[in-house]
Amino acid sequence: MAGDISGDIISRLGMKRLVKGVKVEVIENHVIVDVAVNVFYDTNIPSVSQKIQDKVKLAIENMTGLEVIEVNVKVIGIQRAKV
Repeated sequence: MAGDISGDIISRLGMKRLVKGVKVEVIENHVIVDVAVNVFYDTNIPSVSQKIQDKVKLAIENMTGLEVIEVNVKVIGIQRAKV
């Protein structure tokens, strides 16, 4: 059941190709989300991570009515800025 809900949440966020970078676990009425991201060099990682956490939490709670108890952001890569 969690897999079906996970796919639904991701598709409602308008993110079709995030299956590799997003894991959603639903336990009763609680949601735990793991997000893997790449950031550009010189990015303020704590600030960007907080924005991701806030936006993901708000979007999931508004769309599903479930309580998001964790949004874990993992930086998996750093890219040079485009010139």
